[in-house]
Amino acid sequence: PALSPAASTRSLSEAEAKQQLEAAGIRMLPRAVAGSADEAVSLAAAMGYPVVAKIASEDIVHKSDIGGVKVGLQNEGQLKQAWQDILDSVRRHRPDARIDGLLIEKMAPQGGLELMIGVTRDPVFGHVLTFGMGGIYVEILRDVTRRTLPLPSGAAKAMIREMRCFALLDGARGRPRADLAALEDLLERMSDFVVQNASRIEEMDLNPVWIGAAGEGVLPLDAVIIERAEQGASA
Repeated sequence: PALSPAASTRSLSEAEAKQQLEAAGIRMLPRAVAGSADEAVSLAAAMGYPVVAKIASEDIVHKSDIGGVKVGLQNEGQLKQAWQDILDSVRRHRPDARIDGLLIEKMAPQGGLELMIGVTRDPVFGHVLTFGMGGIYVEILRDVTRRTLPLPSGAAKAMIREMRCFALLDGARGRPRADLAALEDLLERMSDFVVQNASRIEEMDLNPVWIGAAGEGVLPLDAVIIERAEQGASA
């Protein structure tokens, strides 16, 4: 795992992070790590196209920056080309990185909005959860709300409604109303996950999180978990 000696932390691979969240009851898209192009094709055929392909490596957190992600792959030919392009680009930018293969994941449904959920450890207040619009919205609007963990009853609902962009989720201008119940459930499950793993969780980032219309649910499309190494595992 990627270790930072100064902070004694390690970043989990995306596959491992998503596996832990799924075990905590958080819904994820079908996905698996492929060790070869043929295995990738087999996995994609079982999931159904379109798929996303991402470099699978604990040493690489910011995959897009080095050409480690290809989205909207529609068929076997595109997937095989993506396999070659991703590995070539990653080896060029990060020849030192240990590579497990590619994470093949089913694409999120069409439509919906992108959100983000983050967790940081404050030296005074402990774990703090940040929630807001994802993608370009978080960079441009900085429309986020924050709470210390654990979330008390009703806090998830309040956080969602405090956002300046809440109208986008609530069906403004003819948009379908987003699945707010599923979003509240996700925030509460995140709070539970962090509390149950408080001694090891240093930081988390779910961005983007796809949210569909009422009844369609929410799906974290990317997940980063940074945990304390064994020697620093006291809360």
